[in-house]
Amino acid sequence: MSSAIKSSHDIPFFIYSLLIFVIASLYPLLNIQKWIKESQPMTTMVTLYTENVMPQLVISPQDTSTTWQELLPQVMSATYWGVVLILSLRFLIQLASIIRLRLRSHKASIEGRQVYLLTKENSPFSFFRWIFLYPQADTESEIITHEKTHVRQWHSFPED
Repeated sequence: MSSAIKSSHDIPFFIYSLLIFVIASLYPLLNIQKWIKESQPMTTMVTLYTENVMPQLVISPQDTSTTWQELLPQVMSATYWGVVLILSLRFLIQLASIIRLRLRSHKASIEGRQVYLLTKENSPFSFFRWIFLYPQADTESEIITHEKTHVRQWHSFPED
């Protein structure tokens, strides 16, 4: 037997699985049309079913032409939702980038405010209640005051 079989309890499961595979492989090859045609009760049942239960459908060609006035709302809707999707994806990518930047930055406390120090030179900015800045000794105080104002005025989210 297979090396995957570890105990005698696995053998019935293995045989059952193999049997299912064989039946599933052979089932499409079975032709029951001959049996149905030769079996009178089956033919009678199928005839009764088709005449009494199944509705009769009459399919006829219809004019399916549409005008541009009918298509315009659909095109506008598809365009609108396409732009919404693209801008949402862009926002989520940028949000993930800022969160990743926050996780990779070093925390510091400047003027009693927690800030995230950027490792590469970049303009200072705030997002949510997070202040990001590249350390510069000559302008740190002005930058912190400016970014604290953004945070306090709810430009992203309110401060505690």
